[in-house]
Amino acid sequence: MYFDFALLHAGHIRFEEPYGYHDVSSTFSRILFVREGHGRASFGHEEHTLSPGQLYFVPPLLSHTIQSESMIDLCYVHFTDLSMKIFDHFHRYPYTLETPSTPWDEQLLTHLLSLVPTFCLDDFYPVSYEAPLKIKSCIKSFHSLPAASRLELNGLLHVLLSRFMDQNASAASVSDIRVSKAIWTINRDLSEVPSLDELAARACLTKNSFIRLFRLHTGFTPADYIMRRRIMHAQMLFLSGHHSVKEVAHLTGYDNLSYFDRIFKRLVGVTPLAFILQNP
Repeated sequence: MYFDFALLHAGHIRFEEPYGYHDVSSTFSRILFVREGHGRASFGHEEHTLSPGQLYFVPPLLSHTIQSESMIDLCYVHFTDLSMKIFDHFHRYPYTLETPSTPWDEQLLTHLLSLVPTFCLDDFYPVSYEAPLKIKSCIKSFHSLPAASRLELNGLLHVLLSRFMDQNASAASVSDIRVSKAIWTINRDLSEVPSLDELAARACLTKNSFIRLFRLHTGFTPADYIMRRRIMHAQMLFLSGHHSVKEVAHLTGYDNLSYFDRIFKRLVGVTPLAFILQNP
């Protein structure tokens, strides 16, 4: 499967003093590489120690926390999938969120950073770079690169992402399979997601048991996950510049425009029309 990646940020940063952020859930993916120092991280319900020589992957919509009580030196790569296929892929195939790096991985990262020296962040706190307007600006910067550079960067991102595919993973547990199938069903067509009762029935669970299981593995209730996925997809459709508010509402499963406006504003902070005007 080929993803249509757009690189948003890439760089190297060193903190000499304690650093961290909590419970961040982004619309894009992160890859981190620790060069020196240590820290702690939680990716969903997984706890990890940030250690030198390790690569870490944070997929979209996964709530995560990063903390370091002392010096930490790391490389970061932030990217989005304009094809919106990564959600389906992540839940259909076994991924690990931490993997040892190889000397080749370090060379690959160094080369990637050298291709886009201006893509580094001035401030590494998420609140400073996660606004939709800033993400749109980053996508524009990526698309302004020469075609050969975009193709090379897409290839490098594919190689980095492949490091997290656990080719030797055993079959997932029954509960994981149920949640994975539900997520695949949701993402397959966001305009017509089955009802909660139907999703629970397909998982052979009562509705309450399905909600608890889904939240355990994703950090969201099914309804909250569907809402966030729809609004994230709506943002990407608006950023493409090819759809009206009515069309985007329909494509993301909202027939009531007023309700779509309210949900969009609650999650994004502005109405769909204001979002379009901010992102010409």
